Amino acid sequence: MKYYAVRRGRIPGIYSNYLDAWKQTQGFSNAKMKAFKTLGEAKTFVGKVPNRSQKNITGNFYVVDFKEQETVFLSTERVVNFLIGHPGATLRRYLDFGELLQNIRKKGIVLYTDGSFIESYGCYSGAFVAVDAEKHVVHEERFTGQQTRFIEARNNAGEALAIVRALKWAVANQYQEIMIVTDSDNIVRWINGNRSNLPICNYFINQLKHFRQNSQIEIHFKVVKAHAQTYYNNYVDQLTREVIYKEKADNHLCYQLMNDDQFLRDFLNNHPSAFTALQTETFHFYRAKELNTQAINWVPAEQAVVMIGDLPNTYGTYLMLLYNQGSRLKQMVGKIHSRNLFVKN
Repeated sequence: MKYYAVRRGRIPGIYSNYLDAWKQTQGFSNAKMKAFKTLGEAKTFVGKVPNRSQKNITGNFYVVDFKEQETVFLSTERVVNFLIGHPGATLRRYLDFGELLQNIRKKGIVLYTDGSFIESYGCYSGAFVAVDAEKHVVHEERFTGQQTRFIEARNNAGEALAIVRALKWAVANQYQEIMIVTDSDNIVRWINGNRSNLPICNYFINQLKHFRQNSQIEIHFKVVKAHAQTYYNNYVDQLTREVIYKEKADNHLCYQLMNDDQFLRDFLNNHPSAFTALQTETFHFYRAKELNTQAINWVPAEQAVVMIGDLPNTYGTYLMLLYNQGSRLKQMVGKIHSRNLFVKN
């Protein structure tokens, strides 16, 4: 799929088809448009708009609302023809792009949420990811917390607070309808009336009532199985773990060590060249039988951690190699051994 980015034109932005993007450049002085293979590159290109903000672009912007669907027109002639052929349609006109952005209603968005709790840190975390209809991540947030009144709820605290944050973001960005995807059975029970005495439960339910009573947003919930084949659910789960270890751990390697087997194998599949390098170097040491003295020259330890699990008969080898990586990694060996992450079934 290609992304057509209009950096300078009638309505700068990113378009999914060439014709729509091309129309924004016609008759516009010094228009700039370019096609990209990735959304990130397109965003970078559009973001480099000099001198003049998109919100200050002036002109006639017509928004037609017909059968709960909004369409933006730039041409007076085209909007008149549309209205003639669609009885019952309503029209709104804006004179600048900023006003248009503030008033146009966005339809649905899917929000994946999750929470985690790490006993040793006495810390919960939460995260949410907003995914649009084209499966693009349009926003993500992650956070940690240690509020005394919520801490006893452990990962449920992170999950509930992540949903509240997601709701605030959706309302602020004027979405009409949201689907919250969660793997928390407790959250669903609370919503269905089976409440607990935990302070986080009362806080969450009150916040949910507030959004339903004071905003026009429609809120739906969907429950998925934890650690199943739901990509964005697994992704947001990864964010909740990562944020704790990045803030609390002395070494980011801890995060890799504590992740589950599925993440290890996903990482391995995405790094075939690094895996090959590790495999070659590991077997070299194994054959040389000088594992405790041989100098180490291989891929970074962070990658080695997630790859070694797929190598047969090298668990002991890896522990010895870790000892050669320095005092910081020596401290991790006990954690590796206790979790027994890398022994093949």
